[in-house]
Amino acid sequence: ADRFTATSLRQAIQDAESERRIIDRLLELEVEGSEDNVPNIIISEEELAAKTVVQGEPTTEETRLIRELENVLPASTAEKSMTDNSTVSWVMRRMGYNESENPNHMGLIVCSKRTIGPFSCAMGLAPISTDILSSLANVCCSRLPLPHLLFIDDKKCYERVKFLFERFNFSPTVKVMYYAPPTLEETAAAMGLSR
Repeated sequence: ADRFTATSLRQAIQDAESERRIIDRLLELEVEGSEDNVPNIIISEEELAAKTVVQGEPTTEETRLIRELENVLPASTAEKSMTDNSTVSWVMRRMGYNESENPNHMGLIVCSKRTIGPFSCAMGLAPISTDILSSLANVCCSRLPLPHLLFIDDKKCYERVKFLFERFNFSPTVKVMYYAPPTLEETAAAMGLSR
């Protein structure tokens, strides 16, 4: 790199260090055996398939909600190009992962440009399939088609919704994927907490 670029890079690194925006190491990995507790943000389909639990038959409520969603399949490629891209990818993410962070057991449906709407977890901190399906039905039946990619931040719920979408032939039109919650280090960094 030329002298100007090298100087600019050094300054950017110094600024990031002084603002504590650089993660030196993941503290969770320093305790023997704790690497099993660190969520893997990028997990292959093969790894997930190996860990997948056999799913029971759809419940009456799951079936009812899926039937509501059958009329709001994703926008076609042509329609996507004319929209604000909010039909491409949604993340269903909880507002917190413990009672003190999320006492009301709420989450948000977000896309790259905006918040689509809220959802609530009826059975505690983690969503269940009907939480996801009912919030999708509320949003999609009133104003938006289903997204092409749907990310869910709870593995058990992800597995159930993926099973239901495959069972009712929503796949591959809608691909359900796992979205890992943030690590403790990421949460601390986002909140500006010192190490």
